[in-house]
Amino acid sequence: MIGDMKKLEAAYQHQIDVFFNISLKNRYLYVQSPKVASTTMKKTLNRLEAQGSKIDPDTLPLHPTPRESIHIKPFQLPAEMFADIVYGSEFFKFCFVRNPFDRLLSAYLDKIVSKKNEARSVYKTLGLSIESDMMTFEQFVGFLYERRDKSVNWNPHWPLASVAEDPAAGPDPV
Repeated sequence: MIGDMKKLEAAYQHQIDVFFNISLKNRYLYVQSPKVASTTMKKTLNRLEAQGSKIDPDTLPLHPTPRESIHIKPFQLPAEMFADIVYGSEFFKFCFVRNPFDRLLSAYLDKIVSKKNEARSVYKTLGLSIESDMMTFEQFVGFLYERRDKSVNWNPHWPLASVAEDPAAGPDPV
């Protein structure tokens, strides 16, 4: 079990630390998926975590670094404890999914059409000027398709969302 966790952590350590949100207080593991109401969910869970403390949830950053988060992050736990949370039955594990086509369109409209910072590298790679060109949805999909096997260090809004390869590490059924 720990060997499998080590392989998973080595490949995706940064993503795991950013997107795994652990509550020791309320005994859950929330795995966020960008473009699937994750900001709304984080606001709600921040309020839950702050209950009974002196922390004002409205002052918590919406997109904290792992060290700024009110949630416990995997790097802050011993490997065995993290494995118990992921594979054991003591914590409720959940995530939300969205129709992949809706999620792709949302990423295109929110990041590419609005020309947010995330779009700069995509425009540059396609030889387009972010100031004067408008990337089509077809170009965006082509860009993602051509890079589908190199997604480990991608912007988290682009890749397909998937459950861990090990079914034992998947979310609890709802």
